[in-house]
Amino acid sequence: MKKSKRKRTLSLVSLVALNLSLTSLPMAPVIKAHATSPQISQDGKKQFPSEPIQAFLVDKSRYNPGEKVTMSLLFDSSKEWKGTLNLEVYHLNEKVAEGKKNIQVKRDLKGLEIVWTPPADDFRGYLVKASIEGSNQVLTTAIDVSSDWTHYPRYGYTTEFPKETAAESDKKMKQLTQEYYLNGFQFYDWMWRHDVSVYSKTDNNGKPILDKDGNFITEEITPRTAYKDLLGRMLFPLTIKQQVQAAQKYNAAAMAYQMNYAARENYQDFGVEKEWGLYRKNAQFPNPSQQDQEGFIFDWANTGLYLQDPGNPFWQTYINKEFTRSVNEFGFDGIHLDQWGANDNDYLYDYNGEKRYFSKDYDALINSVKDSLVKNNNKKDFVTFNMVGGNEGYKDVPKPTTNTDFDYSEIWQDKDNYRDLVKVVEDTRKTNGGKAVVIAGYMNYKLATGVHYEAADVKGIPKAEQFSSRIQKVPGWVGDFGRQDEDQIIWTVDVPEAGTYNLDLKYGHENDAFPEGKLSVNNQLVENAISFNEKTGWGNPVADKNLSLHLEKGTNKIKLQLNTNNLWLNIDSIVVKKDSFEKEYEAEDAELISCKVDNIGHVDHFETDGDFIEFTVKAAQAGTYPIKFGYSVERTAVNRHLYVNNELVSNSIKLDPTGSWETFDDTEAIQVPLKAGENKVVLKVEKVNDTGAKVDYLRIGDSRYQAEKSTIGWDPTQKPIIEISNNQISNFKQQGDYLSFKVDSAESKEFPISITYKNAGVETKRSLLVNNKKAGVVHFDQTNDGWNKVEVPIYLYKGSNEIQLKMEDQTAEKGIEVDQLVVNNQVIEATQTELGWSPVVAKTSSISVSPGKTDNFGSAGQRAIFTIHNENETDTLRFKYRTGNNPRVNIYVDGKLIPANNSYVDGKTVSENIFSSTPGGWDGAMVEKSIKATVPAGQHEVVFELASNGEYINLDSLLVGDEEYQVEEASFAPEGHGITTTVGYVYDFNEDGDFLTFDVDAPNAGKYDLVWRYTNDSPSKRTANRSVYVNNEKMENIDFAYSNNWKDQTMTGVPLNEGKNKITIRVENLDDDGVKLDYLQIGTKKYHAESTNSLPPMQIYKGTLLNFGHSGDEVTFDVDLTEKGETSFIFTYSNAGADTVRTIYVDEKPVLDEKGNPYTVVFKSTKNIDTYSEDGYVVLPGLDSGKHKITLKQEDNQKGSINLRRMTVGLFDEPSVRLMDAGLAAMGATHIEMGTAEKYDEGPNMLAHEYYPNRSKKMSSSLKESMKDYYKFIAAYENLLFDSNETTRLVQVEDKGQAFKISTDGEKNTIWSIVRENRDNKGYEDYDVVHLINLLNNDSNWRNAASKPEMYHDLTVRYPIGKTKQDLPNLKVYSASPDANQGQLKELQYQWENDELVITLPSLEYWQMIVIDRNGMENQKPIKIK
Repeated sequence: MKKSKRKRTLSLVSLVALNLSLTSLPMAPVIKAHATSPQISQDGKKQFPSEPIQAFLVDKSRYNPGEKVTMSLLFDSSKEWKGTLNLEVYHLNEKVAEGKKNIQVKRDLKGLEIVWTPPADDFRGYLVKASIEGSNQVLTTAIDVSSDWTHYPRYGYTTEFPKETAAESDKKMKQLTQEYYLNGFQFYDWMWRHDVSVYSKTDNNGKPILDKDGNFITEEITPRTAYKDLLGRMLFPLTIKQQVQAAQKYNAAAMAYQMNYAARENYQDFGVEKEWGLYRKNAQFPNPSQQDQEGFIFDWANTGLYLQDPGNPFWQTYINKEFTRSVNEFGFDGIHLDQWGANDNDYLYDYNGEKRYFSKDYDALINSVKDSLVKNNNKKDFVTFNMVGGNEGYKDVPKPTTNTDFDYSEIWQDKDNYRDLVKVVEDTRKTNGGKAVVIAGYMNYKLATGVHYEAADVKGIPKAEQFSSRIQKVPGWVGDFGRQDEDQIIWTVDVPEAGTYNLDLKYGHENDAFPEGKLSVNNQLVENAISFNEKTGWGNPVADKNLSLHLEKGTNKIKLQLNTNNLWLNIDSIVVKKDSFEKEYEAEDAELISCKVDNIGHVDHFETDGDFIEFTVKAAQAGTYPIKFGYSVERTAVNRHLYVNNELVSNSIKLDPTGSWETFDDTEAIQVPLKAGENKVVLKVEKVNDTGAKVDYLRIGDSRYQAEKSTIGWDPTQKPIIEISNNQISNFKQQGDYLSFKVDSAESKEFPISITYKNAGVETKRSLLVNNKKAGVVHFDQTNDGWNKVEVPIYLYKGSNEIQLKMEDQTAEKGIEVDQLVVNNQVIEATQTELGWSPVVAKTSSISVSPGKTDNFGSAGQRAIFTIHNENETDTLRFKYRTGNNPRVNIYVDGKLIPANNSYVDGKTVSENIFSSTPGGWDGAMVEKSIKATVPAGQHEVVFELASNGEYINLDSLLVGDEEYQVEEASFAPEGHGITTTVGYVYDFNEDGDFLTFDVDAPNAGKYDLVWRYTNDSPSKRTANRSVYVNNEKMENIDFAYSNNWKDQTMTGVPLNEGKNKITIRVENLDDDGVKLDYLQIGTKKYHAESTNSLPPMQIYKGTLLNFGHSGDEVTFDVDLTEKGETSFIFTYSNAGADTVRTIYVDEKPVLDEKGNPYTVVFKSTKNIDTYSEDGYVVLPGLDSGKHKITLKQEDNQKGSINLRRMTVGLFDEPSVRLMDAGLAAMGATHIEMGTAEKYDEGPNMLAHEYYPNRSKKMSSSLKESMKDYYKFIAAYENLLFDSNETTRLVQVEDKGQAFKISTDGEKNTIWSIVRENRDNKGYEDYDVVHLINLLNNDSNWRNAASKPEMYHDLTVRYPIGKTKQDLPNLKVYSASPDANQGQLKELQYQWENDELVITLPSLEYWQMIVIDRNGMENQKPIKIK
């Protein structure tokens, strides 16, 4: 029934559209009533529809005391009917008003409007019930009577400001205020500029026009007025005004988002002084330049933000004037102050080079903003401030003396667990004087939640069929550990006796300086200055710090903190040792405060037949023990075999999906027999090749054995059929079978190998391998019954060589026999060989690229000079580069300065182009930046000149049209410039199948010389032989002899066609030691190897589509959309190169935007091919529900290659959202998450990202209805949720006598209990509240996707109330939940057991709120509503 009720819960917007005939219903006050629902008569049920009420809403999100409430009901008018409408208004468990009316529903009467004035009491929530006598249906709505919205903020956002009518703006706000009860909105990124929010007049050069008093002049705002924001979005200020007015119409506040210390590019033109700025730690003083100023460059939008000192009184005066101007011009109710997350330990420098711990002045800035707003208009003076990452780093912000109206905190990934939220909320409320707390927690952040379509199911792409083992160990560590004092790792360590123990602390880092830490034991400082003076690189915590410390017998708390700030550490573990006692404690299992697990140590790629993990487990005595494995499996369940001491214990250890590779869970307990002492426990993959699992640990009781410290290996179950019979090898025909033997060589050189064989079948071949590298192919002609001998060359290395003869083709009908092999004068008889099997795996390219680049290129005035030859006029110069800085560059063509293509809002141009930092910085891929410049046909000089100082860049090349000019061929200036260059080349060009394809142009058909620039500096000095193909026709092979420097090798007389030709150079039938290639030269033109195509064709390898990187490649997913409208498609991918794009097609047609351009998906660099992102997405408008073909295609102009795992129709994960909102409300906080969409029909939206316009995920219809229920519940019960205080009382919850594990901080796989009391909550002192949140079968991470909780019935809840029945004879117990029963309180049965209540809870799905009224007789309450 719940689902059908939701279906009919219509928006009040719908009511208006129906042209209702509305009548009034008087409401009578009630002096004494009970919260239980009235008995519904069974008579006359068939007189009206089963759900006669279709919608029930109030007209505003909040009401001032004494303000009238208008309630509206919409009835089912599919047929005429009569009935009696009952309305009841409850404040908690007290009925405060009721009314009845006989109604007759006809075509001209479809609804009612009821006007009622609530009691005058301030800050009260009400639940109103509507029903028709004789029907089982009850609908509810909530009323919030509060004179100040910040007392109970239900904060939403708006960030879409398209051109729309006032009615369209009203419609959006009406929905969010009436259906979701939002009473405040953050207007995000509405500003013209960050330093001048209000759109103002400028001259033709983009400079502001001032009035006679020196003030900015506001631009006239008409329906056509528009401007671009910081990131290039087009905004319509009239829409902003309309949305402000619409929010206020429904008693919701409109808060203007403002960055508290940011000014835009060319800020000095607008009156901001450079002397107010904050400057980087590497800035040059005195007189630092603007590039020394801390800030952020948005290269794609050609804009930037520069930080100002929030404590600077001149900045405060300037920006407060602009804030009040925002309020006056747009009507905002206050200011929402944001910042980038710097806390009290962070410093920069002011203009004079003095250290500024600027966040310590946030309170001063906040108070100055408040004072200026109050002075301007004390009815529009609300202020809040974003404490990024929680309150801990901002000691002066969450204080009563800091004049925020409520506290707000944006939570980042170092606080992903419920316990982190508990700490943030509790600590903030303890210090802020009772202000409300709003949490910005972005749900399912950068996760592909929704409906998945796997790349493995894509049709028309070949799939790999055989697999080699990839099993490997991956270290684990705690990261984001670098803040002084705030960041803490606390290990709980148990030792058998008191004494002095050795402690090895494993760590790693790659800071420029050495972090310093301190160590406490049981809250006593024992090491006050630990220098972490070994650099290991990031993600490689292998350094040891050896310490000695005293521990008490039993449990000890060892806490690591830092004395330094912003010097980061990776912490792996501590090893505690004394005599025979030794135990390792992983940092990832410790208590973490303000830091997080960067990587869980595990065994990865546990996926291939024969993979095994062997644990050495100690048992004190023989017996049967329960063991569990900690693991993660993304989406597909896998099965594993378990052996104990070489005996099979189970062939069905099931590893069910955990939702993502980063979410780990435990298997069910398995009973296994162990002997006293050491045991070998082996988990193994047998007879399958699947998508795999990650294994974290094996757990026996309280002991954990880490998989990353185990033994791993590969022992395939596939067995060879090759055999030795009659002293000869026979039955040599199965794919993967091989014979092997060892041969010594005194030197590295080529030798003949002869094989005596018999082949009764057709001609066949076998591969030769030397030391696991392919050395050639042997062809075996048919011999019938006779013996034959075949001889081929084979390259041996100095020393011992292992030689394999292997069947790599498909299994043959008949096998060959082998009698004898002779190599280097050594005779190997068949009986001397070893036989075996290994998979034949299709190879992918091993080729790597070392780009040519500049070094020491970072000083102002340094120049790279390219001479280009342009066949046709072009309008764009494309530079390939990478940098970890943001250098500014002047570009000249034939001596003429090319203006930067960053057009500041009003057309002003400047000469300096910003080449912003690239993904991966100095270790990342080269990216392209385009500069608009008309270059006629012919020869020209292009100059790349650095304008900034100390901002370095690796410049790779210049592309003009189809021509690429490498930087190593450029010249440089001025004299003594100091710039160096490296040669770009390809390497690791050494495995069978590796190829490079050059696209070359020939002016005429004819024969040409091909000049290959190469070096072969392999240690073996082995000549590299390569095959060459021209337009798919094989030419003669070419040898690249050993050389220790770059040299040329020429092929003469090679035929080329006029125009386009493809020249491919390939490794064939062997693996060798490789050759490095720089370029292919034909005539005077050079084709650089680093720019060629070396990518193998697309292939599906298990669950991943590889090598999606060729022009024309396309991947099609067959989808079935359940809802029509705007749809997000998210792609899970990896991209080791520069950012790239693919065009998206729907049903074989490109989807075009409003400008007629096709929609594309941006795949940003993930830095390496093994790192996957779930944040490549596109939002397509107006799709119909039903079946579609969604195609990604690589067009001719789209470069780069990606690997693809899946496409997801992006939807927020409903269970995780509901659990998060339940947890926050139970803590006494609220969640900013709901906001407007660009179009009403597409909304509302939910926050997916810190950049609010990001719409990578949508809300399902089900989640929208759930959010209506949750916000209604929060409004109705605000007095108990937000004005109560948490207690330390612990409850017990049992299911049929079986106790559930209870947590007070949201521990995984528990029922999370939060108990609150109201001793200091005037008028509510008799109420105790017990929140139960069902985290059973879920982890403690609030951000990740969650499983839908199991519904439990008739649970027993034991509550230690501390009083007896004699003390509280009138006590009553109720429960309510937003998950059921329209949020109504229902009276519960309970019993007394001494001073404990034993309560029967009918059900628990997500969240139940148990309300205990100690003085249950309403007419005895001290405060009565009449």
